[in-house]
Amino acid sequence: MPLGRPALGAPIGPELEAGTALLPGTPAGRLNGSGGTRLLPGLCCVLVGLSACDDGASPADAAGETTPDDAAVEDHGGGDDAGCPADGGTLDLTGVWAGRLWIDVYLVTPEGGIVTLCPDRYFGVTVITLRVTAFRQEGGRVDHRFNVCRMDIPVADAAVEPSCSATVRMAMAIGPALASVWPTLEYSGGAQLGGTEACSPYVSDPMEVLFGVDDTIGIDDPLPTWREDCETTPESCVDGYEHNADDDGDGNPGVTLTVHSPPDDLIEGRVFTTFRSVEVLRGTARDSTLVLGELDASMDYRMFDSDVQISGATMPPYMVRDNIPVFDVPPTGSTFALVRADGRYGADDLDTDDSGEVTCDEILAADALFAPYLP
Repeated sequence: MPLGRPALGAPIGPELEAGTALLPGTPAGRLNGSGGTRLLPGLCCVLVGLSACDDGASPADAAGETTPDDAAVEDHGGGDDAGCPADGGTLDLTGVWAGRLWIDVYLVTPEGGIVTLCPDRYFGVTVITLRVTAFRQEGGRVDHRFNVCRMDIPVADAAVEPSCSATVRMAMAIGPALASVWPTLEYSGGAQLGGTEACSPYVSDPMEVLFGVDDTIGIDDPLPTWREDCETTPESCVDGYEHNADDDGDGNPGVTLTVHSPPDDLIEGRVFTTFRSVEVLRGTARDSTLVLGELDASMDYRMFDSDVQISGATMPPYMVRDNIPVFDVPPTGSTFALVRADGRYGADDLDTDDSGEVTCDEILAADALFAPYLP
């Protein structure tokens, strides 16, 4: 299977459901959204931006409407339009945009684990950077393609005893294989505008991403799950283990996340997972250079296997499952900014090498572009 299906979202952990997202129709994998192939975000995503799906609702339902129809855009009410120009003119959203998602997340100590976060419900922000190319706008409909340039997961303090008298830093990250290939994957999707003039409401299609499982597992299907109290091999303990897919091509099941504790790496290793996220952007197209707003996010990830060490001793995978931080994304507070990056309408042109194309590397190098919109 080609690499990846994108999304964003709520509580997430080895056995907990939530939601992050990307979009439909990508040659590099399965992504869901209006009018595309399935390819799991939202990222997003790996571990950030999530809205719990424990009530049995599908990830798309948890993140919002499956299609941003006129009623959904109208219900949004135009978002926060403070700062909109009095006369911003007709909107033209075609072109290249730099995107930044700030997803509020609480890292939570799993029940029954030996690792304690200090404090429990450790607050952080997951940051996802996007490159978005809007290639068509017809009336209130905008069609685009996008790439996930990078996802940064917050670092937490942790200890092996509840008093937290001696702590270490615990950092989780997208594995190097996925981090290098993710920016090359192109996802398709779009958004609906509530009008054609500046300050119109903007609602994206649900952006759905799914990594680490084969084509028999759909965006709404249960993911392979490690059975409670099973302490033998992953092949025996994970219901649906046979559906794992090495989407990042590193020779391990699923996609790889890394964990370590800088600077001495008391905790170090890799976790092999399947990951799903769904996210919807809801905001205001302030003019033809800027879209701001909030996002709905949900995320779900499950562990296949691991090779994590604590003080040089390898932890059995079932113990790693019980000690990976759970991510709980609150229903409100996460925000996004889409900033024009191609120099049109007076915007900055991030094509610093004059290649004729704004790349992920050029967007990441222009971090100050997002400073005015930090939450």
